[in-house]
Amino acid sequence: CVKSKKSPFPYARVYLMDPRQLVALSEIVDLGSMSRASERLSLTQPTLSRMVKTIEAAVGAPVLRRGRYGVTPTAIGERLAQEGREIARRARLADEAIDHWKLGLTGEVRVGVGPMLAATVMGSFFAQAVSRNWPYSLQVVSEYAARAIDALNNDRLDAAILPSHLNLHQERLSQTPLFDDQLCIFASATGRFANWTKAIRPRDLAGMPWVETAAVSGLMQPTREIFEQTGLTQQPPKLRFSGDILMALQVVAEADALCILPRRALSQLAVRAPIKPLELSVPLPRRDIAFWTSKAKRDRPEILHLQGKLETYIAEVPLGP
Repeated sequence: CVKSKKSPFPYARVYLMDPRQLVALSEIVDLGSMSRASERLSLTQPTLSRMVKTIEAAVGAPVLRRGRYGVTPTAIGERLAQEGREIARRARLADEAIDHWKLGLTGEVRVGVGPMLAATVMGSFFAQAVSRNWPYSLQVVSEYAARAIDALNNDRLDAAILPSHLNLHQERLSQTPLFDDQLCIFASATGRFANWTKAIRPRDLAGMPWVETAAVSGLMQPTREIFEQTGLTQQPPKLRFSGDILMALQVVAEADALCILPRRALSQLAVRAPIKPLELSVPLPRRDIAFWTSKAKRDRPEILHLQGKLETYIAEVPLGP
């Protein structure tokens, strides 16, 4: 560090931290070992040690604890390591931008997709981006609705494919409808309701075990709130799933259980497990899907291209009724 010559405060100091030192610190912290960080960074251990000592001299306190099983960060060491990770991430993005430019790509679009859509509708769509040489690259993130909306608002995503009925800080966001869908109760195709032909009343479901899939399907309310809205008998779920839909469907099929999922989207997965939608005498809430982006980005050429391709794709996908 050096004393500031221009600061109006006589004791103010300006710390000129070398970004390479912070990146090195982050590698040491993440690997928990000076020797492994030395190999990863192609630097000698004495060089790494000098970098750490320089950081500690600027901080005025240790940034690493050395123990029997390696090194761990102090509180300030972890904060500085986080900065080092961000510097390294930005450097990788810069390298990727150069590579994209050399390949003739105009940029990158970061897209969020809910776990349910990721497992059902969207895989074939993103395959087109690879096979048809779109003029930009895609970074696809499978993320729950609330987190995806937050990422859109904080510029960590450029677009997202999510349920349209979300009351989550939409002031700066724009959405375009993609397809209509409705929540439905699914049951085992070989269980209690296998040969049921008449409309099922809420009381007919009494005593059935439930599997909670709200997080997977992008619902913003848990199953119990849907029970209250539709008059279904409230039953605490035997299992709660997040992130994996196929395992939840297998449980429903084999345990003769019930779950609530979007009907049309799930039609793409119904062949993977012996389950069936139940025709209920009371309607469940809608779960329409929309293309989300920020109002500031919705006219970007890449966003408009992606939206147009997505609308064409959805129109051609054989979604169930």
